Amino acid sequence: MFLRERSGVEIPERLIKPLKDNNRKSILENFVSHITDLLVEVEDLIDNKILYVSSYGDLEAGLFIAERLKQIF
Repeated sequence: MFLRERSGVEIPERLIKPLKDNNRKSILENFVSHITDLLVEVEDLIDNKILYVSSYGDLEAGLFIAERLKQIF
């Protein structure tokens, strides 16, 4: 994948498979799950509870992500 090859950023397999399958619902669900896991890990380390997540102009995806994270946190 381009991002992994160019940047060396490790991308979890659970995010790669839905991307390869081009399954939008699965992509969004796994993305939210990954963000949630990361936030739980750092939750006690941050004072400010403001979160910025970009959906690169995809309003539907942005709203989905925001609603899901609002339910969890």
